[in-house]
Amino acid sequence: LRLFVIEEVSMVSPNLFNMLAYRAFHARRRQCNLQEANYLKPCCAFGRVPIVIYLGDFLQLKPTGSGMSLLSDLQKLAAADNRVQGPPVEHQKAMSFFCDTSLCFELQATNRFKDPRLAELMNFMRKPTKDRVPASIAETWNRIQMKPNDPRLREERFQMGHMIAWYWDAVARWMMMRARRDARSLGQMLYLVQAADSSSPTLPMDMAAKLVNQANPGVTGGIHGMLPLHPGMRIRLLEHLDLGRGLVKDAEGEVVHVAVNPRDDAEVSEAKVENRPAYLRYLPLGVWNRMDKYKAAPFGDKLPERDGTIDASDAARLVFIEPQTSSSFDFRRHKVTRTGLTVSHAQVLTSTACQGRTMKDGVIVDAGCKDASDLDGLWLHLYVMLSRATTSDNLLMIRDPGLEFLARGPPPDLAARLRTFNARTKRCRKEADKLTQELGLTRFLHAE
Repeated sequence: LRLFVIEEVSMVSPNLFNMLAYRAFHARRRQCNLQEANYLKPCCAFGRVPIVIYLGDFLQLKPTGSGMSLLSDLQKLAAADNRVQGPPVEHQKAMSFFCDTSLCFELQATNRFKDPRLAELMNFMRKPTKDRVPASIAETWNRIQMKPNDPRLREERFQMGHMIAWYWDAVARWMMMRARRDARSLGQMLYLVQAADSSSPTLPMDMAAKLVNQANPGVTGGIHGMLPLHPGMRIRLLEHLDLGRGLVKDAEGEVVHVAVNPRDDAEVSEAKVENRPAYLRYLPLGVWNRMDKYKAAPFGDKLPERDGTIDASDAARLVFIEPQTSSSFDFRRHKVTRTGLTVSHAQVLTSTACQGRTMKDGVIVDAGCKDASDLDGLWLHLYVMLSRATTSDNLLMIRDPGLEFLARGPPPDLAARLRTFNARTKRCRKEADKLTQELGLTRFLHAE
C-alpha cells in the first residue's frame, strides 16, 4: 500500500482515528518491522504507509455519538465531564498526533457554489470582519428569509427540494406534512406505518404512546415510530442492507409500491373511498423501492421477459425492503425491541444527515435552536445547512437568528486551532512555491 486517504476527517472521532492507526500497525508490523510503542509516531504511523492524506473541513459538525473531534479542546472536555484526566490516553495521543500534522494545504476553490453571493456569505461566516456586516451580505441574508405566504414556496425547486433542521422534532413534523402534501399532489395513497414495539417489562399505554412519538429514530433502533409512505416518495436507508452492493446507510431511492398486509385491505379500501390516509394496523409485508445506485436485482432480466414494457435497467434497481427487528434499546428503564421499516424521508432530514451533500434544488432551512446558550452549536449547524445549497436563490430560511449572528464566527476554541493550521498552510505554500521554481514547474501553477 502506497497511499491511504481519510475522507471527511472532521467526522472521524479520536477513538476511530486511533483504531485506524492501531489496526494499520498490526496489518504491517511484520513486513515493516514495527513496534507497538511507535504506532502513533510520525515515522511509523499507519503501518508506515508512505503517504497518508486527510481531507476535510473542521467547520462542519463534530463526529456523531462522542461529540469530540480531533481538534477538540482537551481541557474543556475534562471540565465538562468533571474528569481531571479527560478522554482516554489513546484518544489524547491520537488528537495530539493529528494536530502535529506538518504538511497542510488549503483547497481554495469550490464547484458547489454557482453564484458569488452565496460564496461571499459563506466566506464571511468563516472569517467575519470586526466591522459591520457588509451591505451586500446583509442584502443576501434578508432575501433568503421566508416571508408569510412566500410565493417562492410554490415554485418547483422548493416543492421538489430539501427541508433541513437541526432537531428531529422539527424534521418529524415536516416529514408528515411533506408526505401528505406530496401524496395529494401525486394522486397517491398515503400509508401511515406504525412500528411494533415489544418491551420488558411491558410498557404502560401512555408510555408506549410516547415511545411511538419519539422523533429521533437513532435512539429507537433506527426505526420511526410512525412512518408516512406513498408511491413516488424519496426514501433513504437508516441501516445497511447490503454493503457489497451499495445498499448502505443513507443510500437513496424512490418508493414504487407498498405491499400492504392483506388484513389491512379493508382499511385501505375505506381510505380510498373517504379520500384520507390509510392507517395500517399491521406492518406491511414490505416496500418495493427503485434505488439510485443499485443494479443487482437478481430478477432484473426476468421481468422484461414476462412483460415487454418493463425496462431491464430499471428492473435491476428494484429492492424489496421488509420489516426488521432492531437490537434492544433502553426507554425509561424498559428494554425495548422495535420491528418496522429502516427507512426515512430523503428530502426531509437533519443537519447531521445532510453533511457532505450537494442539493441542487431548493433548500428550506430551519434555524431554530432549543438551547439559547448553545450559540456555538447553532453556528456549526447553520453553516452546514446553508452550505448545502448551490445558489442563494435556492435558499429559504425560517426562525432567523439575526443578521448580527453572521459576525459571530466559528466557535472560539475551534477558530484558535484552525489558526494554527492556517499558519502551517502559509508556510507550506511558500515552500511549495520555492520547490516548483527549483524544479522548473512554475508554468503548472494557477495564477492568484
